[in-house]
Amino acid sequence: MIGLSEEPVLEPLVAGAWPLPVAFREGIIPVPGVPAVMWTLEGAIRRFVLLFLAEGQPNAINLPDTDRPE
Repeated sequence: MIGLSEEPVLEPLVAGAWPLPVAFREGIIPVPGVPAVMWTLEGAIRRFVLLFLAEGQPNAINLPDTDRPE
């Protein structure tokens, strides 16, 4: 969906590595304090991915605050 299949290095790396952090997160989530830390870490990763996909350019999403005029 994001064109990862066009990346010969990233596709196998993500496919092989992604299950590891997911399993780790699911295993430690019951520990007190971990949900807040994981939320922060995931937010940082999300921002990095958006920066990478936008190729370092500003990526503004404008949401309308009014209905469409008729």
